[in-house]
Amino acid sequence: MLPAGRFPVVVPVLIGAATALFAAAPRLRGIRVPTAPGLLLASAYGGFFGAALGVILSALLALGPDTDARRVNARKNILASAATLAAVAVFVGRGLVAWPATATMLAGAVAGGWLGGRIGGRVRPAAVRAVVIAGGVTLTVFYAHRFW
Repeated sequence: MLPAGRFPVVVPVLIGAATALFAAAPRLRGIRVPTAPGLLLASAYGGFFGAALGVILSALLALGPDTDARRVNARKNILASAATLAAVAVFVGRGLVAWPATATMLAGAVAGGWLGGRIGGRVRPAAVRAVVIAGGVTLTVFYAHRFW
């Protein structure tokens, strides 16, 4: 419903801010931040656009009491899946799904989720943090170049 080109202009800012928040989270941990409003906004964003939803959710969850990046990552995956499933239900209900492309993406997502679960438990939490931050920076630069 938004005019074409409006929302993508802010995507690099959202991803960059989420990445910065995630990177700073260990230093901000003493500050109590209510995450429910942020999770609600992140879920709406994920249903609408989805790019870097994982980074945004990771940033919000990293402000919580759990300091283990692997558990934060697992929670992020559950929340991102729920937000995506809700959006998918709306698109399916409105008949807006291109099923051949969807099946291909679903196969890739299942394979990536399975591999991520197998590998993620064996990777040091500091390495997980580094990958999330590097991915966030990369996506910020990519979308800034694409949309600006």
